[in-house]
Amino acid sequence: MLGRFLSSRQPGAFWRALTDPETVFCLNEWVLFEKYIQVLYEVGERRISKARQKILAEGLGSLSLRPSEMRNFVTLKLARERLAPLGDVSGFPLEPETTELVRFLDQPLGALYDLDNAWERGELERLYQEEGLAPPG
Repeated sequence: MLGRFLSSRQPGAFWRALTDPETVFCLNEWVLFEKYIQVLYEVGERRISKARQKILAEGLGSLSLRPSEMRNFVTLKLARERLAPLGDVSGFPLEPETTELVRFLDQPLGALYDLDNAWERGELERLYQEEGLAPPG
């Protein structure tokens, strides 16, 4: 259920309150939730026992991360200086996509938003304002 909770954007204060291992744990839980939902979509939600069998036999498979989904975590990016070291602090096995998500979020904001697009730039500026931060120059 934690992964479901994280499917919507959380405020920067949420991310700042977490330690590095807790942050990585949360990102990994989101990836696991998305993979589980993908399996349910493939087998049909009414066929939970078939989903269970598929997961036990084949695992959760892989998850294709799209930038639009990863934008939910832009407040994490705004709340922390750097994200890359987070993958080194977990102490538990991470899904490959979790590491990919951390690497993606560690890129400049231009990888998440088209800063030449007025609508996307406005959305980013609104996020900065909501977080009480000065927008980038």
